Amino acid sequence: MDGPPQSRRGLLLSAIALAASGSLLLVAARLPQGETPDDPEAHASLLRAMGWLLLAAIAALFASTGWVRRAVGVVICGAGLTAGAALVWSIAGGDPRSDMGSDMGGDMGAALWIVAVLIGGALALVAGVGVIARGGRWPGWSRRFDAATETRPTDPLDQWRALDRGEDPTR
Repeated sequence: MDGPPQSRRGLLLSAIALAASGSLLLVAARLPQGETPDDPEAHASLLRAMGWLLLAAIAALFASTGWVRRAVGVVICGAGLTAGAALVWSIAGGDPRSDMGSDMGGDMGAALWIVAVLIGGALALVAGVGVIARGGRWPGWSRRFDAATETRPTDPLDQWRALDRGEDPTR
């Protein structure tokens, strides 16, 4: 990764935020959610999927450049918003007009679940906005090992000379 240290710092901070966010969502998927009228396994499956998506986004963040990296940022924001929506949906019990938190009880595991999902979703959202705003200026992987583009000789005399040297002029 070439480039000034400041540009690399933003890339690394985003990767760390994604790792923390994805890990928090994966941990939250295993925590008890308290007494909710909805199926808690559906929320756990959604959080598990968002956690793995955020961890996979780290590789996409390093591998992409330009507008593709910004598109990865949009996906990261979507994962953060989806985690937040799962939190609101679980607390509200599927009805956004219901009394928030009325069914959560005093369960400590449910409180940890709320905190883990809230922090994980917020970190993903912040990392995604950072990738959208600054990701196009961050360095990408080195192109040192990419295949070199060679030009073929188009002049018939140059093609004969390439054959004399033992080279294939068609490649």
